[in-house]
Amino acid sequence: MKFQAVSLLALLSLSVSAQQVIGNGNITVAFFADDEEDSCQADNANKTTTGLVLTTSDLPSAYTCFNLSDIFSQSNDTGFMNATWKVYDLDYNLREPNGVHWLLRNQDSFDSKANYSRVWYEQVNQTGEIKAGEDAPWVFYIYAFEDCEQMLAGTDDPYEKWPWFENSCQTEIGAITNTLRDAEPPSNCGTGWDQDKMSHIDYALYESPVGYALFKVVHQQDAVGLKLKETQAAANDLAKFGKMVKLANFSPFRGHVEALENINLVSEGIVSDYLKSVLELNLPQTSGKKTKVVLGVSEKNLAGAIKAVFPGIECETADTSDIVGDVIRGIRLHADKLLGGLKSGDVEKAGLGMGHAYSRAKVKFSVTRNDNHIIQASATIDFQDKGVNQFFMRVREWYGWHFPELIKIVSDNLTYAKLVLAIGDKKSLNDDKLHDIAALLGEDGEKAQAIIDAAKVSMGLDISPADLEIVHGFAEAVVKQAENRKSTALYLEKKMSNVAPNLQTLIGTPVAARLISHAGSLTNLSKYPASTLQILGAEKALFRALKSKSNTPKYGLIYHSSFIGKAGVRNKGRISRYLANKCSMASRIDNFSEEPSTRFGEALKQQVEDRLEFYATGKKPAKNSDVMKSVMDLIDDGDDVDEDEEMADVPEPESAKKSKKEKKEKKDKKEKKEKKRKRDEEEAPASKEVDGEKKKKKKKRKSEVADDE
Repeated sequence: MKFQAVSLLALLSLSVSAQQVIGNGNITVAFFADDEEDSCQADNANKTTTGLVLTTSDLPSAYTCFNLSDIFSQSNDTGFMNATWKVYDLDYNLREPNGVHWLLRNQDSFDSKANYSRVWYEQVNQTGEIKAGEDAPWVFYIYAFEDCEQMLAGTDDPYEKWPWFENSCQTEIGAITNTLRDAEPPSNCGTGWDQDKMSHIDYALYESPVGYALFKVVHQQDAVGLKLKETQAAANDLAKFGKMVKLANFSPFRGHVEALENINLVSEGIVSDYLKSVLELNLPQTSGKKTKVVLGVSEKNLAGAIKAVFPGIECETADTSDIVGDVIRGIRLHADKLLGGLKSGDVEKAGLGMGHAYSRAKVKFSVTRNDNHIIQASATIDFQDKGVNQFFMRVREWYGWHFPELIKIVSDNLTYAKLVLAIGDKKSLNDDKLHDIAALLGEDGEKAQAIIDAAKVSMGLDISPADLEIVHGFAEAVVKQAENRKSTALYLEKKMSNVAPNLQTLIGTPVAARLISHAGSLTNLSKYPASTLQILGAEKALFRALKSKSNTPKYGLIYHSSFIGKAGVRNKGRISRYLANKCSMASRIDNFSEEPSTRFGEALKQQVEDRLEFYATGKKPAKNSDVMKSVMDLIDDGDDVDEDEEMADVPEPESAKKSKKEKKEKKDKKEKKEKKRKRDEEEAPASKEVDGEKKKKKKKRKSEVADDE
């Protein structure tokens, strides 16, 4: 900052800081022009003889403001200055203010055109010890304008007027030198602190889990005192913090439901009707920009909403004001005592309960609809299928050495393993076991008799009791694994009916579970477009085709659906696209519907079957809008009518028939043009040769005519 004259250098403010005064003494401040380069490096004796010097008789106990231009321009070199602002001690007790006597030196050398940009100051005649690096028991500020205040650019708020030069610290010799920074007042000020975080606040809003509390801020530290460790620690002491704030109003919530509703609105930055009434009844009415009430709020989103609803309220948060952060922190720490009528720990317990309710409402977690178990069950079934099939093959091969004819009679693996346990040694098999064998074969007496007859004439090797015991134990273990796999499949069937009933109904449990497992969750699957879902599971083939610039795959996991197998070779790609579209719709319905239902899945499945019939016979299916409307009507009515009735074909309007006829005609024309283009391409080389010969003949004729002439 450059001072064009002492009148622009403005004012000097002296005050005792919030610390305990260490000793007595006085303050000396000297101002030097910017061309005096050695002023800050000279010894102490020279500083009081060359610069404009102001000395106080003692330490002021309150803020004392000096107008430097008036002082150095007058003829008197002594005088008395009354205190301007009151201050508080660490116990938040008001100090009795007193003025200070002052003495000037070298005032005759004052030049109104000089730029006094260097300041030197010290405390002399002190009786207490001030260690190096510690705050002195005095503070002084330099202000840019009158009344020891600087108006920030673009604001009319009187509470946002602050000094721009930082507070000072005492060195071990009791003196320190500083050079004022170059700046353009008032927008670019010094670097002592962040001016945007020193706003004064009148009230503080505390959004507790038990209700809204409105506190009136009785006392708040100034910008310098706010930086002191003692002031920051005072918020932890209820006796000291209780003098800073006073409870203006406490409006408790009337129940758990109202509390959760208000918490959700606060998190979204919305002013609820209850909060609006609290602020209207308890904050003073204001009019005009200069009479705004400053309210400290912890939630910045809520602060903007309050400001929009109440133009007469100026909201500050911890991001914009350090004072708000300290006040809210102290209120939250002592909430049980400050609110009144609460026991110790009540606010914490209420906050814990509200936290669980708020989180549960946000994630909308449902134990019965957790798709993570579907992913694990599907992977378990795939693993069990591989292991059980290998074990079945081992049982067949092992027992086949003893009874090879049984393999040709029984093809089912599980039935074969159970027969191994029932037969044991083939020599013990007789007609008495016919009913037991038939029970394992589904009461098939002919096949049971064939097994008994084959055992009598079997060409297999004999087996010892020890070997038979091992084979028996292994077959028993395989049967148990097969039963376990069957129970896991039933569990997956039941789980899918809770989580994704429509997708399960449409495409079947195994394929639907694999789609969810491959996507990672039902939510992820519902976000996929139909084109992605169509090739889900065929990523390697897709990237290989893209790399080699060949045809991309038409289907992935949905290939295992029965619909793909029913379609003809020409229509497999068409039905796969259609099926992927319906699967995408079913997954979104399952993911975002509140109550699971299979009606949409049944309707979508019928649509796919109708599409297959359309490809085969040309019978036109019903419109998707009509089908969905009929399903919604059934759900709204709660009727259990068979789905076959709702899927009846709807007669098409004449406009639809005409549009389809036009499309078919356009398609035929396009095919004819394509055939003609190919035919022209094939005939192009021959025609070029003929054209070339014709051109040559024309040139030859022209040349002959020219020769004749």
